[in-house]
Amino acid sequence: MKRTLIILFLTTLLLSSCDWKSKKTDKWTILIYMAADNSLSSNADEDIDEMAQADIPDNINVIVQIDRNEYNSDPDAKRYQISKNSKHPIDDLGEIDSGDPTVLTEFINWGSNKYPADKTAVIIWSHGNGWLQGYNKFCPDNQAGSSISIVEGELNMAMQNINITPEILAFDACNMLSVEVISEVAKHSKYILGSEDSIPADGFPYDEILPIFWEQLQTEQICEQIINYFVNSHMPYGSQNLYGDDRVMTGAVVKSSAFLQLEANLKTFCDKWIGNELDAFTEARGKIQIEFNDLSADIDLKDYFTRLRQASDNNALDEICTTILNNIETCFTSQYFHNSNFPYYNAGTATIWFPENHDTFEDLTPLYKQLHFTKNTGWDNFLAQLFSK
Repeated sequence: MKRTLIILFLTTLLLSSCDWKSKKTDKWTILIYMAADNSLSSNADEDIDEMAQADIPDNINVIVQIDRNEYNSDPDAKRYQISKNSKHPIDDLGEIDSGDPTVLTEFINWGSNKYPADKTAVIIWSHGNGWLQGYNKFCPDNQAGSSISIVEGELNMAMQNINITPEILAFDACNMLSVEVISEVAKHSKYILGSEDSIPADGFPYDEILPIFWEQLQTEQICEQIINYFVNSHMPYGSQNLYGDDRVMTGAVVKSSAFLQLEANLKTFCDKWIGNELDAFTEARGKIQIEFNDLSADIDLKDYFTRLRQASDNNALDEICTTILNNIETCFTSQYFHNSNFPYYNAGTATIWFPENHDTFEDLTPLYKQLHFTKNTGWDNFLAQLFSK
């Protein structure tokens, strides 16, 4: 009898153990860096309130660092832990410079150390403008007069100096999904997500996306769900577009390991085709209908190589375009594009710099040459041949 009871006890323990494992969800820490010492200060507070509306389970850490502008009733930088119906103050940091890349690094290192988890996601919330530091800058701090420079390697340095490799790096900021920006951070995060176009001031729907981290999903699926919720929330009559405005919306997920292969094949393309098929390159650029960024000098990567393949009658060029387009499909695991004026499906990945104006090319080339992407691919040399015709 005693032996029978022991066997029953062990059997029950084993079954309960298997059941526990089947229900186990990876524990996440989500670190949200809100550089809002600028015109977005009030929007940041609204998003924090939105986060607190989310159904966040106990084993998901949502940690926010926010730097508000001087006109806010509470301008000092703060750290909060967000839970259901609560934003619990953790630290009062006083006045900080959120446009300093070391401040971003310190926050990520502090948060990942204090709230260790199986997986970490980092969301950078602010203004953005891709690699170009033009009218809009990335993470501008108005009081300090600073921003995080892409061309000077400050974003790369900030991510390189963190003590972990995040599963996800998300940009809740305009125009940050460009091949130039991705190249700066691809080695420092497994997945990258954001938009190649402007993002409405409401940004991500945090009350909808934070609960996704509790679901039994792989990281790639979580990223795809985030982008799906983000785009749909801004569709006419979506949760962040209740009046039915017709907004241009793009969003994509980048698999970092696949991006490195895409970059390598872009280098092969640039090396091989300098001095050849110039008419096809120019014709494909001339057919682009959608341009991005302050100077309208960025185009969608997939859009360009699709049109280039169509414009060329050279079999070898067709082959490398096909290879690059296949790379794009592997790299960009989620692609969304909505523009009612241009209803086609060759956009929604990432932008690449391709100005039509010679003066723009000449003025910005010295900056462009500083980027990792330029050094890795020689894209500046490819462009130079077109402007020397």
